[in-house]
Amino acid sequence: MKRKLLTKSLKSWCFALLCFFVGVSGVTALEANPVNTNPTNELSTTFSGAEAGSIAITGSGATSTTICVDGISDPIAVTMSGATTGANSAWVITDTASGLILALPGGGPFDLDGAGAGVCDIWYLKYDDGLTGLSVGQNVSGLAGCFDFSNPITVTRNDPEAGAISIAGTGATSTAICAGDGVSDAITVNMTGTTSGTNSGWIITDNATGNILGLPMSGPFDLDGAGAGVCDIWYIKYEDGLTGLATGQNVGSLMGCYDLSNAITVNRDGVDAGGIEITGTGATAETICVDGMADPIAVTMTGTATGDNSAWVITDTASGLILGLPGSGPFDLDGAGAGVCSIWYLKYQTGLTGLAVGQNVSGLAGCFDFSNPIVVTRNDPEGGNLAITGTGATSISICAGDGMADDIAVDLTGTIRGTNGTYVITDNATGEILGLPAAGPFNLEGAGAGVCDIWYLRYEDGLTGLAVGQDVGNLAGCFDLSNAITVNREGVDAGGIEITGTGATSATICAGDGVADPIAVTMTGMPTGGANTGWLITDNAT
Repeated sequence: MKRKLLTKSLKSWCFALLCFFVGVSGVTALEANPVNTNPTNELSTTFSGAEAGSIAITGSGATSTTICVDGISDPIAVTMSGATTGANSAWVITDTASGLILALPGGGPFDLDGAGAGVCDIWYLKYDDGLTGLSVGQNVSGLAGCFDFSNPITVTRNDPEAGAISIAGTGATSTAICAGDGVSDAITVNMTGTTSGTNSGWIITDNATGNILGLPMSGPFDLDGAGAGVCDIWYIKYEDGLTGLATGQNVGSLMGCYDLSNAITVNRDGVDAGGIEITGTGATAETICVDGMADPIAVTMTGTATGDNSAWVITDTASGLILGLPGSGPFDLDGAGAGVCSIWYLKYQTGLTGLAVGQNVSGLAGCFDFSNPIVVTRNDPEGGNLAITGTGATSISICAGDGMADDIAVDLTGTIRGTNGTYVITDNATGEILGLPAAGPFNLEGAGAGVCDIWYLRYEDGLTGLAVGQDVGNLAGCFDLSNAITVNREGVDAGGIEITGTGATSATICAGDGVADPIAVTMTGMPTGGANTGWLITDNAT
């Protein structure tokens, strides 16, 4: 019995002596590898009075995890396993890279959200009395005494930082644009401050709801096509595993480790004039005749129009000059003369300048949008003025039917306008079209007695009724007649004669024999015109 007791006492003394030396060797091991999963050594574990066992994350058994430093608690519960011995124990949190002691919490769960970004280790420590160097700010490599560390649980603390954003050039965080006017309103953004995180992106959200409207790759950001509304531009930094980052989702539903910058708020003053078309046809072009007869053009609006104010604008198509600002349709442009103009519908925000007759639409300044145009071609043919060449007269008398040409040359003066042209000769009394000569001079010798008018006609395609035998009053289309030159055709017709009884038109007589050779003559045909009559005998040869 004594021998056993002596043996037991000797063994205890040897254990104590070995613990001193092994404790020194344990320190040496930590110096060589402060994050060693067994910072003591096999000898200290076997023979010392300190054994820390093993630790793992409760529920998963893992020995590493990642948390997000986002102000939301991430408690890490730890489960201990294996045999533990030692008079004292502690939880130790160290910087993984350096071994610096960051904290000595009393126990778990361990919430490291407030520690900022970095990587740290959670250890369980068992040690005997006399351990030195165990304090925050010291390094585990400086521990001295009899102790044992468990394996570590490594915690990666992600802390994304999105920094701050502002509008380039102004530093502002809000702006107003005119959306829908077809003019780019590109917003360039400056980033400032510290940014960190594995991934990044830009987010545009609806200001009122937080719904994600777009995820552009980068700026500048052109929101002209977004229509009216208010939206926010954000910069995001995030770690892998983020969910909910998709157009149509709500930014408030993002799940993961991320950080949003401040927002740049964009007020989109929306204008959209929609579309217009001619009522009944749907056409966007029309041709009218400026002839003193109204040609009202009714317009139908299509699409959705937005904007605080509206107006109808008529411009010269070629130059953009504002010709009119009518209150509403239908639009009668008959009095505008010849030309081509465009009818527009305009929507605009308060503050528009330059909207006045005589100004050019290129000078408009403000937030506005024009509809498509309805282009109106205003035809205004002009037949000019006719006069008899040499006299300037507009009437003349000729002897028609005497076998002698009475060429009438005319001068055409004044404004001549229109796609097509021709001369027209009409009966003065009835308006019947007697001829359509291409040009003068006009020889009416064979027309017989009467009164006719010579006109010059200019007209556009589509004219009907222009044919010999038709009435000039029935012309239909876009045309203009010059003044008329009236021609009084004084006709004479002596009819025919023949020898009575024979019908012959020649005879032979014996002249100078003292015997009379009376030749009776019969008149044929219908003599017309001529105030006087007479018989003529002429020498046939001369």
